[in-house]
Amino acid sequence: DGLSTILSRAVEVSDTFKISFAQMNAAFAVLKNAGIKDSTISTGYRQALLEVFSPDEKTLNFLQSRYRQLGENLSKETIQAMFNGFTKSNNPLEQAINELNKLGYSTSAAAEFARLYDVRATNVLNVLAKQNTEMAKMTSQLQESGSAAQGTQTQMEALGKSWDNLGGIITTVISNAVGSANGGLDSVTGSVERMRGNPWGAPAPQPILEL
Repeated sequence: DGLSTILSRAVEVSDTFKISFAQMNAAFAVLKNAGIKDSTISTGYRQALLEVFSPDEKTLNFLQSRYRQLGENLSKETIQAMFNGFTKSNNPLEQAINELNKLGYSTSAAAEFARLYDVRATNVLNVLAKQNTEMAKMTSQLQESGSAAQGTQTQMEALGKSWDNLGGIITTVISNAVGSANGGLDSVTGSVERMRGNPWGAPAPQPILEL
């Protein structure tokens, strides 16, 4: 897939689960730093969000057993509502990863979680679970950059600078999107604008795109 397609898919699923543009890019930065391929980030990120925030019956049964081992007798309905509810927090992905780590995702139950989730999701979750603190730090930095930016073009340039040391994936994606004359740009920017009304999760001016 092209980079514009990768970003489009990621933005759409982030939009669905109320993850800001800054939070999404922080996750991407951590994954890129870990050597994860662009195509794997695209498919794995989407699959991970779907499985974490919308757990199926098999996942709920497993999570319930993990909570019981921790002395917490939670119903499957309560667990489902909890993970769905993370999408209403300031940082849904960070909250969900913290909860999975509480249940032993990266430690005592690592092997069991690996069998539970789709391999595409596991490739992404393994990195994010171990680098959640770094991801939170990057999110804050990107939000500060977005808040200080003046206008959409400046925001895009700031984003590109944040990714220079990661191979320039987002710079390339945005460049391709802005230079596109087809409906792809409308799809990407439309989803971005819907992400809490502000892609960075911080105060920002109304976007103005000049093609």
